[in-house]
Amino acid sequence: MTESAVPVTETPRGGIPDVCANADDVERAYRALAAGHGPLLCDVERAAGYVYSHRAYLVQLARAGSGIWLLDPIAAADAPAFAAIGELMGDNEVVLHAADQDLENLRELGMAPGRLFDTELAARLLGMTNVSLAGLHRDLLGIHLAKAHQTSDWSRRPLPDDWRAYAALDVDYLGQIRDILAARLVDAGREEWAEQECDHVLHAAPKPAKSDPWRVSGAGKLRDRRQLAALRALWQARDELGRRDDREPAKYLATRALVPLAELNPTSVRSAMRSIPELKFKRTRQHLDVWQNALDEARALDETELPPLRRAHEPGALAPMKDWRYRAPSALARLETIKAGLRAVSDVLGIRADLVLAPAAQRRLAWEGATEGDIEQRLRDLDARPWQIRLTRDLLERALAS
Repeated sequence: MTESAVPVTETPRGGIPDVCANADDVERAYRALAAGHGPLLCDVERAAGYVYSHRAYLVQLARAGSGIWLLDPIAAADAPAFAAIGELMGDNEVVLHAADQDLENLRELGMAPGRLFDTELAARLLGMTNVSLAGLHRDLLGIHLAKAHQTSDWSRRPLPDDWRAYAALDVDYLGQIRDILAARLVDAGREEWAEQECDHVLHAAPKPAKSDPWRVSGAGKLRDRRQLAALRALWQARDELGRRDDREPAKYLATRALVPLAELNPTSVRSAMRSIPELKFKRTRQHLDVWQNALDEARALDETELPPLRRAHEPGALAPMKDWRYRAPSALARLETIKAGLRAVSDVLGIRADLVLAPAAQRRLAWEGATEGDIEQRLRDLDARPWQIRLTRDLLERALAS
């Protein structure tokens, strides 16, 4: 069926649910979900690009026999039933699509799953090419979702009807998608792979925060430490405004304007408006004094207070790939051999090579090498799952030996 022939679905099967925005509503949701059966189907909506925080502004939950429930974790933050829902999720399998960010939000709400089935991961392990949620609806169910609000401001209240319909549709058919993928995994003999991958995602440690988040794209072109200090000061001033108002910092000063403004480092920001068009945006102009103060403070710093030209080298960090050719040619040769072996395996399996073994693990093995008989332990240390170790151990031993 061609995409143009697939019917567009705009309304969930049980109608458009209301938002549970108080303790009584959340209690009703809990009782219905507890009375249902099978896995809990879940999705989370944030307001990335609109607000400072990355918290959840809507949690969608469904279960066979319980209907669809839209929970407002902001308005109903003190609802006691949230804890009960968290216990329910902790005792059952929870189905999510691309679970990484959603899990973080759910944990913040005390709603961590006990077991996870990630539909995106399952689709990748089956070698499917379009693993987006909309793609799975279309390819597995012949349903074309109206995906109009994926990047909307979910902090908005009240939520319009079409937004609530969109949110509900994300979980309406998720159980059917889960069942189809689970059956295909069994047929392909990859059910265990999916269990290990989902367990790994569920228990993965949070990613560490960037050490210098102010070193935005393009910062490498700044060749003067005073300019870098200006960039840092502008980024921090912008971040403080965003934190204060719970608004996306780029709404005050566009990220693409940070490096040009720091490079120019003018004594008058107003005069820089002629050469940096982004400074003419209304909200940016309203805070010209903030940007000026940031630049003035950076200009007054002592030499000892200026940031280094390059990001500090973190212990254990590998050299940038662009430097391998002259710094570690043997490691580069090992990496090419490893990649060739993994491509051969991925071609046979019909899945991407980075699923067979994470690129970070490939680079670490190539850089550090491994002694004969040591490769299995090295792979475990690098967080490879048992199914990956079984598939790659021998080829990696040969690659590293050569």
